[in-house]
Amino acid sequence: MAKAKTTPAEKPVKAEPKKTATNKSAATKPAAEKKPAAAKATATVKKPAAKKTVTAAQIAERAYEIFLSRGGQPGDEVSDWLQAEKELKSSK
Repeated sequence: MAKAKTTPAEKPVKAEPKKTATNKSAATKPAAEKKPAAAKATATVKKPAAKKTVTAAQIAERAYEIFLSRGGQPGDEVSDWLQAEKELKSSK
């Protein structure tokens, strides 16, 4: 029997794995550098309520009114100030 001649097209070809940019970059990056996918924000962020600005002059004026309302007796200016501040900040 005579051997049949084979042409280069008939020879079996080894399949090589496909090289893609994703495979290559994944292999070269260390696992620590991979960033997790960002989660989609579904809730809207609520802005905090605007704080009402109360000046020291306003507090002093109200504290003086409190001082006069209790008869102008000295010695309780700190509590007058704190009460005035609390009233003004809660009312605005």
